[in-house]
Amino acid sequence: MTGRSTTGSRVAPPGPIAGPGSRSYAFLIDWHIRLLAALAWILAGLLVHRPDWNLRSTGFWVVFGPALAIYFLYHPVVELAMRGQTPGKRYAGVRVVGRDGRDPGVRAILVRNALRLIDGLPFGYAVGLVVSVVTTDRVRLGDLVAGTRLVVRETGSAGQPAAGSPAARVGTPGRRSARS
Repeated sequence: MTGRSTTGSRVAPPGPIAGPGSRSYAFLIDWHIRLLAALAWILAGLLVHRPDWNLRSTGFWVVFGPALAIYFLYHPVVELAMRGQTPGKRYAGVRVVGRDGRDPGVRAILVRNALRLIDGLPFGYAVGLVVSVVTTDRVRLGDLVAGTRLVVRETGSAGQPAAGSPAARVGTPGRRSARS
């Protein structure tokens, strides 16, 4: 069922819930994007302004404050802007939806991303990975509390994987390319 609800949120067709592999793949892509963006800001800031390394100085926060904001706000801001996706999620062929299949609301996105700090404990997203393996909907703690889930994006009209997903890039087993 695809369409618009009375609130304007898109209703996602039912899709399979993304597993830990898709989740991890998307996260690694996004982690690299936000790390490189934060480091680029720091580098630019250091070229323009030489801060003293005192945490109480304005110069320190001019260089490092925006980099921290980029790193910690990347997921909620981009998921809100891209309706439940990030570049990593798009590349991995997954998206965040509410339990009802609709686009997640602002509150849900903020809650799920605030709990990334707990899901990331003690390191390497161990809590999030364990929770996503043991829950029936394969969701991490942030999704459990926010009422969201990560699903494989809807497929094309012929049942083919969504364009840009890893499955679409690899191709369907048994099909030969035009070059063979």
